[in-house]
Amino acid sequence: MAERILITGGAQRLGLALARAMLAEGHRVAIHTRRSEPPGDLEAVVLQGDLDDPSVPARIVGEACARLGGLSVLVNNAARFEPDRIDTLDAASFDAHMATNLRAPLLAIQAFAASLEPDGTGLAVNIVDQKIRHPGAGYLSYTLSKIALEGAVRTLAAELAPRVRIAAIAPSIIYESAGMKPGRLETLGARLPLRRATRPEEVAAALAYLIETPSVTGETLFVDSGESLRARSVILGAS
Repeated sequence: MAERILITGGAQRLGLALARAMLAEGHRVAIHTRRSEPPGDLEAVVLQGDLDDPSVPARIVGEACARLGGLSVLVNNAARFEPDRIDTLDAASFDAHMATNLRAPLLAIQAFAASLEPDGTGLAVNIVDQKIRHPGAGYLSYTLSKIALEGAVRTLAAELAPRVRIAAIAPSIIYESAGMKPGRLETLGARLPLRRATRPEEVAAALAYLIETPSVTGETLFVDSGESLRARSVILGAS
């Protein structure tokens, strides 16, 4: 059965990979983007907006419903990822991470649940991070926002059942980050228990599993090559 799916942050990197995978499986897809232009060959509805504006999550859910004829799956993928530590923490950075990574997904879920028909059901999936199990230094506000978002999965799963299922996917490092030396991603992956970096298609497979398995709710799937099994500092070292 074809689902009608909204993916936030869907114009690049993991969000784009998820959109392509869901389209390949025959689902109808809308993506949200703040500024990035998606590839021209992406056959998805494109919606724009800044999720830091509290009116935007409900708006894009409403627009996706109108363009797709309703929604059955919401994927909260968009995220702010900026470094800070307790000695560099400031209120503006903290609030910005919470606005993008926690408040926006919650408001989107609220609008998504309200959009369902009285006898309809839906699935909301939050993309979190394996850091929720073994936080590492350097990304304090980001990590706290993802820990809270994963906690919301368990809270909302009980509150919204049986009409809405809530789940999370917690990947490890997937893409090279800005300034990363060539080959560094493979080096980091080789230090993980499964000796390989996570691939975007594996996160897409986890999303497909959640869509296809209606008895799963309130769960977080770690797709991280075992990184969450050990402290990040042990795996990645001081470098």
